[in-house]
Amino acid sequence: MSDPSSIDAFAGLFEERVAPVLFAGRAAESSPDLTIVAGQPGSAPLRAASRVTTSAGPPPVLLAGEELGAFHPRFAESILGGSEGARSEVAAAAAVWTRLALRRARVERVSLVLDGSRLSPDVAVATAGLFAADGFSRTVAAMAVPRADSLLATVSKHLISAAQGRWSPLVTLEEHDAGFDRTGELVRVVEASPSIERVVVVGRGGEIRFDAARDGAERLGRAAGVLEAARLEPVPAPAGRRWLTDLRAATNFALSTGRIDAPLGAVLGELHEAALREVVPALGLPTDSLARPILEQTLTTRAAAIRAAIPPAAQQPIERRPAPQVGGPEPEVGPSI
Repeated sequence: MSDPSSIDAFAGLFEERVAPVLFAGRAAESSPDLTIVAGQPGSAPLRAASRVTTSAGPPPVLLAGEELGAFHPRFAESILGGSEGARSEVAAAAAVWTRLALRRARVERVSLVLDGSRLSPDVAVATAGLFAADGFSRTVAAMAVPRADSLLATVSKHLISAAQGRWSPLVTLEEHDAGFDRTGELVRVVEASPSIERVVVVGRGGEIRFDAARDGAERLGRAAGVLEAARLEPVPAPAGRRWLTDLRAATNFALSTGRIDAPLGAVLGELHEAALREVVPALGLPTDSLARPILEQTLTTRAAAIRAAIPPAAQQPIERRPAPQVGGPEPEVGPSI
């Protein structure tokens, strides 16, 4: 935890660097909105902000705590210089600035979209309750992004940063799946919470899958079921081909380093399993196609290469999730590939 002198310094930097960017020119609104958007790592929840906000007034302030670190004087050092001290200081400052920004939005009655992906359901509901006391309308929007999509997005970001000489922490398999579960639990909790007036579920392509207001009802039913169903939908064939291309690029870069640590190996290994059980079956290849067994063998070979690149001392068994029940499209009719 930061000491009081650090918190005072962070507060000064907030007024000097952060508040002028987030709140410059903002006037108090008569009917401000709080929108909490949530999703597992890699689901990019803030991208859905424009689709789920309904205010006719000025655009809301977008607040993602981890992105506030860019305002810190040591931010460049934290991502380019390999300084653990700089990273810790930037993270501590971002946490303080998030709290200050939430307080400023409430006091000044400014509409806010908050990335609540890291909030527990209880904290998200409590936060909404504070804004409710100040007359804000409250919405929770959940990203219905399939697990394989977001897991690949996180590892791709990590590896692209590494290729560019920038530090970007790997989201471990456990961290990703905890976020995945937390989003589902959040929707189940807010369905029954009077602190939340409206629940929205956003699909993988940004489309609205569910949008309902409470209107005095004790519960907002069906949102959790819609979220779960959308997460399990088979990937469309064109998107599946792009997904496989991205997985190949990520794997080839990781293997080119000659050494893969256990957390990265666990993510890449799980992605290859997801490819075999979810993505390839959804491509709709003809039943007599030679392409499918060749593709499956390629994925199996790459998965073995990943395991071989992990130092033996670092290898550890990974607890796998049960495979989702995914039904792909009907096989295409046409000549064999």
